[in-house]
Amino acid sequence: MTKAQEMAVDVGATLAKWGISGAGFIAACGVDGVNAGLGMTTDLANGFSGIKLGNPLGKIGINGIDKLAKKAVIGGAVKLGHKGVDLLATRIKGRLS
Repeated sequence: MTKAQEMAVDVGATLAKWGISGAGFIAACGVDGVNAGLGMTTDLANGFSGIKLGNPLGKIGINGIDKLAKKAVIGGAVKLGHKGVDLLATRIKGRLS
């Protein structure tokens, strides 16, 4: 394999990883948007019901969903995508040599 071919595979892998990370960032922003809406709904429900709790159950649920979605689901998918790109790049380099 020539140096140019190896560099082309590395550049392609890097661009693919950036794309995967960007998609993960966009998904995390979507989770933040949904959580903001749910938080407002929880606040409105608490305001109209007249119940004031120190830490409303809705907020606890939103925080749990946020952590699960961002760290486990989105973070895991991004890491898995990066590993897949690395594996694919290694196989391509192996076939070119």
